[in-house]
Amino acid sequence: MKKMNFGIAIFFIALSCYVLISAQSFPGKIGNVPGPGYFPTILSCVLIALSLILILTSREASDAPLGIFSKGNRIVFVAAGVTLAYFGGLLIFGFLIATPLYLVAILRYFKMTEWRSLILTSGITTAASYAIFTTILEVQLPSGMF
Repeated sequence: MKKMNFGIAIFFIALSCYVLISAQSFPGKIGNVPGPGYFPTILSCVLIALSLILILTSREASDAPLGIFSKGNRIVFVAAGVTLAYFGGLLIFGFLIATPLYLVAILRYFKMTEWRSLILTSGITTAASYAIFTTILEVQLPSGMF
């Protein structure tokens, strides 16, 4: 586990350094507004800090073999698969159809059993997200093929 954590931390430090160097070619500030280089720079600094914390905390970890395909990790793989299917569904069905279907599937998988709550949560979350992104942020969401 120590070696795995160390390797992951070094990878993300290297990736962050690359992003920091690349972000320097973007304008840092446009008038009084942060430019396109601001957000990648902040994220890279945070990622470097978190990677250093991982290195420091990994010193106490055991060297036990990592069971990536263990039964306990099944939930992660299923959630990742459903999320990948959602990305494909966005292209085909669009945001307004794919998002509530995704939310129902993922919430049901994580043991939300009451259907009324499931439908309300999915519907309200989709409507709120749609309103925020289209009205306030003026972002065009995927409309799908239909």
